[in-house]
Amino acid sequence: MSQTPYGANDYSAPNDTQAMYMGGQPGFSPESQVAPDAEQKLKLSQMILLGSLAVYVLTAVATYLLITKPMMDAFASDPEFAELGLGGISVTSVLISTVIGVALYLLVYLLMGKRKKVGRILGFIFAGIGIASGLYSLSMYFTEIAIMALLVISIGLAIAWIIVAANKSVSTILR
Repeated sequence: MSQTPYGANDYSAPNDTQAMYMGGQPGFSPESQVAPDAEQKLKLSQMILLGSLAVYVLTAVATYLLITKPMMDAFASDPEFAELGLGGISVTSVLISTVIGVALYLLVYLLMGKRKKVGRILGFIFAGIGIASGLYSLSMYFTEIAIMALLVISIGLAIAWIIVAANKSVSTILR
């Protein structure tokens, strides 16, 4: 059996440090391989996220108009509650909580757009919280059909986002 010099074949020398960093095999890329449908699934997850954001804002507006505002008007008509001046607080609290929710949706959207794993992790956490709070809210708002429909859509979108974002091909594109 004859021995070939180190540069004559496709394999590297045992002490070749460049070959060790490159995997030591021809065609090996140190970057992880990206699944062919990863980009498409990532875009789908972002579209579902934007749809979920729209439903979130619609739910906040509907909840304010159908539940919070009438309740605060009823409190304002009662002299004991009217002295407290709670009307402005309800509008402010609804606006602040809605702005915080929108900011969290946009945070996950932007992090996923930058292909960061932390965006997906935060998305899983927020989606889980959204599903739990949506299920709880369904028991509270059972008299308002419009709000219940929006909550069911919101829960469905959160579950769909989790399924798409948890896909193995999406994890290949995130760093």
